[in-house]
Amino acid sequence: MPLTDDRDALKAHVDGLVAEGGTAGHLGIAWGWYLLSPSWSGIWPIDSAPRLYGAERTSKFLILMTDGDLNVQHPAASRNSFQQSVDLCDQMKVLPSHIQIFTVVFQAPSGVQRAGDGRTILEYCATSPGHAFSAERRGTDRSLPPDCPLELRPQAQALRHGACGKCARLGKAGAMLAWIPNALTISRCGFALLVLGAALNASASLALVDKASDDEAARLATVIQLWHQVALLAFIGGAITDFLDGWIARQLNATSRFGIWLDPIADKLLVGFALLGLAMTLQTLLIYIPAALIIARDLFMTWLRTRPEAASVVVPSNLAKVKTAAEMAAIGGLLAPPAMAPELVGEALSGKYPAALAGAAGLLILLWIAAALSLYTAALYVRAVRPK
Repeated sequence: MPLTDDRDALKAHVDGLVAEGGTAGHLGIAWGWYLLSPSWSGIWPIDSAPRLYGAERTSKFLILMTDGDLNVQHPAASRNSFQQSVDLCDQMKVLPSHIQIFTVVFQAPSGVQRAGDGRTILEYCATSPGHAFSAERRGTDRSLPPDCPLELRPQAQALRHGACGKCARLGKAGAMLAWIPNALTISRCGFALLVLGAALNASASLALVDKASDDEAARLATVIQLWHQVALLAFIGGAITDFLDGWIARQLNATSRFGIWLDPIADKLLVGFALLGLAMTLQTLLIYIPAALIIARDLFMTWLRTRPEAASVVVPSNLAKVKTAAEMAAIGGLLAPPAMAPELVGEALSGKYPAALAGAAGLLILLWIAAALSLYTAALYVRAVRPK
């Protein structure tokens, strides 16, 4: 058919086409994996290089589509296209890849008992029944992903609202469950503000002690301890949500653009505000310096990740986890003494309790280690982003 802008003529011509030939579907599946696998990152431009498996804030998805049999392979191949496709899908769905696979069939053969047809392999490759779709037009509900079959509408409705995996199989309830990780991340921002607010109130109350009477000073001491306890409990609550939101998201296979955007911001708010609170409470260079380094690094990395040249670059995830664990342990440990036993802090610093003093020194060292890891991971990131 010659080039034309006649829409009706084009549609009539397409409707008259007849499918024929064969499909080497395993090649398409393999190339889809190559686009996601970091093992092939060397052949892509840096802006298109796949991220590492297990990298922070990274999920990998593959959409497979076909309208026919997977029945063509190299004459010398020891396994046919269908068998090779099964092997590829098995490898993609397990660790460390853990790629979530969605499948869509277009008028594929319906004889699902016949090994090799397109419908069979796509139903096999899908991560779960909720990940498998058919493009056949049924019904009149146009609010769902493309003309979803009746039997898949509950799953599609959940997916449309951001749920997938287990959530998809639960229909509308799944869409609500998929928001649990996001709700926990939002609550972490609230905990971060509570930590900073409690520290500010404790510092404000402390400034009044010198001018207060003995009775008033005793009351202020109780108030100050209560504010330190609020800060400690808020930080612990925020740290728990940092674990839970990721764990629940993995259990439900639920991801969203909003969660991917907010999670690192919530982490940095919690750590940064807690460090500011520690600096106001302890008032020593041993806190000021690592706190300033960590906060400055986090601000710089937040800016750097908005740059297009950094879009496909990740910091080694294991090292980042060690850094985060060191920050959480050091901050939580240093927040505890003013909250639990403020009257013993001064005595411990004077050397009366050597074990307590050694513990505080260990926590400070851990905080400095966290600051050093922060700078090191930032340097790795900058080096990876810098043009070769």
